[in-house]
Amino acid sequence: MYCLSARSRTTPFFIACRQGRTEVISTLLVDPRVDPVKARNDGGTPFFVACQNGHKEVVSLLLADPRIDPNKSNDIEATPFFVACQNGHREVILLLLADPRADPTEPMTGGFAPFYIACRNGHKEVASMLLTDPRIDPNKPDTDRCTPFFIA
Repeated sequence: MYCLSARSRTTPFFIACRQGRTEVISTLLVDPRVDPVKARNDGGTPFFVACQNGHKEVVSLLLADPRIDPNKSNDIEATPFFVACQNGHREVILLLLADPRADPTEPMTGGFAPFYIACRNGHKEVASMLLTDPRIDPNKPDTDRCTPFFIA
């Protein structure tokens, strides 16, 4: 089930997740022909793009599906949690923090941790929220030894 661009391997399910179409996603999830974890050529999964775009209802729906890996990164090792922090999607971040499978500390290429990117992008509320989680190291530098405090 592919459409739009065969080169990027974008599926109808991926598009529904990118656009936040919960009713379509619910319908597609029960069809055995639909692969909800099929990644595009850049490694981005439907779950990844839902987190990236802040679709909390879609994220919640997908987290309930045991086939979804909430830590599956794209080709530059950015995780769904990372892109949610990068874009300041607080409600998605709260859902991921509540899921024991999600790792809020996994850095992407360059050593940029989710907390680091939230600070770099000026997401004060996200940074404050992450500081309440004991798994977050507020002093973790990137590979160039820049800390979140420095980059903020």
